[in-house]
Amino acid sequence: MIWIRTTLLVSVLIFTSCDIGEVPTASLNNSLDAESAAQEGIDTPALVFFPDNISTGLGGSVAFELFVMEVEHLTGASIKLKYDPAKLEMSSVNAGTFFTGANAPIFLFENDVDNGILHINTFYLGPDSLSVSGTGDLAMVVFDTKLPGQSLLQYMSESELADPDSNPIEIKGFGEGVIDAQ
Repeated sequence: MIWIRTTLLVSVLIFTSCDIGEVPTASLNNSLDAESAAQEGIDTPALVFFPDNISTGLGGSVAFELFVMEVEHLTGASIKLKYDPAKLEMSSVNAGTFFTGANAPIFLFENDVDNGILHINTFYLGPDSLSVSGTGDLAMVVFDTKLPGQSLLQYMSESELADPDSNPIEIKGFGEGVIDAQ
């Protein structure tokens, strides 16, 4: 009994005498969370970047995944992405995992270096169904930084999603990506 009372008294003294300063607050901003996206004015289905903000050193490489969020019956995507060619150089583009299955997706891209426009076309070739639904990455893009400062990545309004009958799926939200080269 004395041991419990002594332990309790010592614990109270330790915890009340320590000044822990300002308590940090957690940041739960996840560009793939539908609730967080809705708070930022991005309705679904949407095209977003993950992560949506990356810092790197000048000359560093950064990888962004291009995600579609909460889509139903997606068979194909034509994505146009705008970037600043004076500050960024696109070094690689690869197919994402959302369209993978027994068959690899059709994946084509064209990079207009002069105007800073990356155009990606990708199509689902699944053996069991004609489409996929949900949230997933359509592509991964790697950029190299050329100048210091912030660079914005933007989905262009010409981007399109399609169902198995080639009907357009309305894109209700477009996220943005930020690269901060220091």
